[in-house]
Amino acid sequence: IDIGANVGQTLLELRSVSSEILYFGFEPNPSCAFYCRNLININMILWHISPIKNRKKILTQGLIPKIDKRGIYTDDPAELRIYLFIDLDTAEDALMNWLIDIYEDEPLDFYEVNIDEKDLIEDPELAGSFYTKEKIDPKNIKLFKTE
Repeated sequence: IDIGANVGQTLLELRSVSSEILYFGFEPNPSCAFYCRNLININMILWHISPIKNRKKILTQGLIPKIDKRGIYTDDPAELRIYLFIDLDTAEDALMNWLIDIYEDEPLDFYEVNIDEKDLIEDPELAGSFYTKEKIDPKNIKLFKTE
């Protein structure tokens, strides 16, 4: 907990050590809060899960919207999405509760994804999840772990 977050210096230090540590920052000064919010938007880390067989494509071409809201591959441009999760725990919960039916026994990769908040749409049906209809560049994706 960071009381007086200023422009986000402690947040940056914390994120340089680990992106899994929860950070709560409070800043009463509107000017500082504005800069801190911009810092968070620019450096927003979300999580994505994909079968290991997609790793090479994801790390070279990026994430490309290919599934619909039910997690089914589709060619319907109105339905294409990339699902992202607010934190690693939420991603793992999704895996255990609904993604498990889609991926069954496939080995999976977990990715850290840095994306601008303006490209995100909150999914009202899935707490802690977002989606984007925009391609995510590979430079904004980092392999975190495989399960």
